[in-house]
This record gives sequence, C-alpha cells and structure tokens, in this order.
Amino acid sequence: MKFGNDFSWFWVAIIRIFTAPFYIVLWCINVVKSTIGMFILWVIAKICITIVLIGGMAIIHHLFNFPSENIIDNIFGWYTPHILGMSHDSLITAGQVVDAPKGGGLFFPYPNFEVPIIIGLSILVATVRTIYREEFEEL
Repeated sequence: MKFGNDFSWFWVAIIRIFTAPFYIVLWCINVVKSTIGMFILWVIAKICITIVLIGGMAIIHHLFNFPSENIIDNIFGWYTPHILGMSHDSLITAGQVVDAPKGGGLFFPYPNFEVPIIIGLSILVATVRTIYREEFEEL
C-alpha cells in the first residue's frame, strides 16, 4: 500500500514516542561505556606505539648501526614527554632533561586536545550503537 492509505505510520509514531525514553537511557549507558572504552583504548594504543617504536629503533640500530644513539635519544627525548606525558629519564637517560607539558598527566600530556577528542569519539560510537538496531532495518 502507498503511504497514507492506512494508518500504520500513525502506530509507528506512537510506538516511537513511547519507546523514546528507553533509547535515551540506552544512549546514556552507551556513552558511559564508550567513554571508559575510549580512555582504555587511548592508553593501550600509546603503549603499543611505544613498544613498536622502541622495537623498530632497536632492530634498525642493531642491523644497520643507524640511527646513532644521539638521534634515538633525541627522538625519545621528544616522544616521551609529548606523547606519553612522562619524563624522558623514564625510558632513556642521557643527561637531557625534558619536562612533560604543564597541566598534563601520565598518558595525557595535552588534556585540552586529547580529552575532547576522546569524548567526541565516545559520543559518536554511543550514537551509532544506539541507533543501529535490528528493528530499524524493518522500517
């Protein structure tokens, strides 16, 4: 039947109105779950990138004697405080002291940039998880 010949659209609208609070609560739960998951994923991703970077530098240095220890020290001298949020002495000690940015914490050296990105991605993931349901495929 064509749209408007029967009142099925009316019943669908009524069902949507009564189920809206359910979806709002479900979305809020999904936001909390997504935010926790994004924070955990953010930290684990930084740890994995660090392991790959250390391993890759070690393999390249061992096989080709390049780059020199000074170049590796400069790379980690920038990487550890600006990406991991910890002092440079925690991975390599070479007398070079680079402090982490002020206001940041461990794994979150720039919270003014990283936290809004995490929250924005969490809201996007929660919205997609809430909207994409099997019942919407039928409409």
